[in-house]
Amino acid sequence: MSKIITFISPKAAGASTVSLNFALLHQAINPKKKTAFLELSPWSGQGVIFKAGDHQHWGHLAAFIGTKEWNKSLLSRVSFDLKADLFFSPQGALWPKFSDKDNHDFLNLLKEHYDTIIIDLSISAGPEWGQFCLTKSDLVVGVVAPDPASLNAFKNWQSSMSKKISLGWVLNQAPKSEIKYLKNKFSDSKSNFLGTLRSEPLKFWYHLYQAFPAVWQKRSAFKKDLLALHSKIFATL
Repeated sequence: MSKIITFISPKAAGASTVSLNFALLHQAINPKKKTAFLELSPWSGQGVIFKAGDHQHWGHLAAFIGTKEWNKSLLSRVSFDLKADLFFSPQGALWPKFSDKDNHDFLNLLKEHYDTIIIDLSISAGPEWGQFCLTKSDLVVGVVAPDPASLNAFKNWQSSMSKKISLGWVLNQAPKSEIKYLKNKFSDSKSNFLGTLRSEPLKFWYHLYQAFPAVWQKRSAFKKDLLALHSKIFATL
């Protein structure tokens, strides 16, 4: 049965980059299984970074829903192959109106073909998209920056969520000098604190401007932290 993990930042904190690197790491750890990364945002930040072609976004699948051609062979036509299969969002005016039926059909198609689905859910996608994804996920991971505004935004967002949602959170972009302090500060939290991801500006410069993901780079503290986060998440699923 497919596992679905959704990453979200109630206030911008790098969830897109974390979730994409998490998907690539998971695929590398499980080469005999199939991993999908699904971006849900009205503006595709990751598709631009990797210079995906005009045909490489999941919006093109809508025309096939309900037809005889609707099958998993369509997925390779719109995905971006980076070992894991990346399904980028359609841009701007191409972003579709929410359809519960279409989303169920698309998610079920992904589940037929992939063992793990990593979703990057943007707050800007809107409440209907959010509610759909969060209730379908085995785990929702809030990505939070270690500053008061981001922490408060996550706390407020968390209080509005259904108790039926399995929710954890991680501190991203944490300064190396503050790792021990942050871990001690939040380790006793009643919420499901999953850990910290260290800040590495140069590693992410390569990710953002040379399309070279952080988890592919050598001697990366972020990669080491993400591996620990990966182990913790899959030990609980």
